[in-house]
Amino acid sequence: MKKKALLDLEDFIYEFYGEENKELSVAVLTTILGVFVGIKPAGLLTNDVMNNGDVLLDGGKFVDFLSDLGIYILIGENRISHEGEPYAAKAEESEIYDNDLDVISLTGDAPDINDLDIEKLDVSKLGLDGGEVLKFNLECLGNYRGGEFLYISFQKRICRELKLAYEQMMNSMRNGFVMDGKEDEWTVATFKIGDLLGYPETAIIEYVSKNKNELYINNEEHLARIRRNRYYAHSEVFEDAEFKEYDLPMNLAIKKYLPRTATIMAADSTKRWLD
Repeated sequence: MKKKALLDLEDFIYEFYGEENKELSVAVLTTILGVFVGIKPAGLLTNDVMNNGDVLLDGGKFVDFLSDLGIYILIGENRISHEGEPYAAKAEESEIYDNDLDVISLTGDAPDINDLDIEKLDVSKLGLDGGEVLKFNLECLGNYRGGEFLYISFQKRICRELKLAYEQMMNSMRNGFVMDGKEDEWTVATFKIGDLLGYPETAIIEYVSKNKNELYINNEEHLARIRRNRYYAHSEVFEDAEFKEYDLPMNLAIKKYLPRTATIMAADSTKRWLD
């Protein structure tokens, strides 16, 4: 049943985004699958608005799919209305992060990818009770306009943690740059986000430490790594180890459970796939 839900979700996403936006569909589907099979504690999506006016959350079908998979969804700030403006974390959020660089340790109901054999994994056994999740998820349908960030996870707590960390990160930036005096806030929030999204620690450390190094950012080797990899910016020294830790398990899961997506990704010779 879970496998069929994934296939139905795959069809829905490609229909919603259209043939001209296949790469966007791939990004959405890989995020959801990564959460579902335990590679990612949480995922970050957008309540996209298409040129024809369709909105991802319209009609409730997207929420139904996530609920069937046992995945919670939390709606956040509108990304369009806040361009160039600092985010303000909402008052009802009570979680406070310590001002340090420790990467948080997550525990919960999602399976640990280190304990999984992707080739043998039966996704029909994964996911929470859909009824409880659906009740929570339906609340987001009464309060959106389009363009909002969407935070997904097997746990409501982790949805809230990612939401707060992302808003803290955005609140430390203006026009795409970290504001003077906000560097520590940006660094702490970015570490939290990277860990919540399941990215390898070595990649997070290099991304944060090199953020203002223009020579590194514009270096051709760095740009080449970005072009040949998906998902996140891989580090210079640990690219292959990071690929084996995150990318390869993700791609194997995609190959097994999202055939249409696997065909698209495998056909792109500019990106690493299974090697």
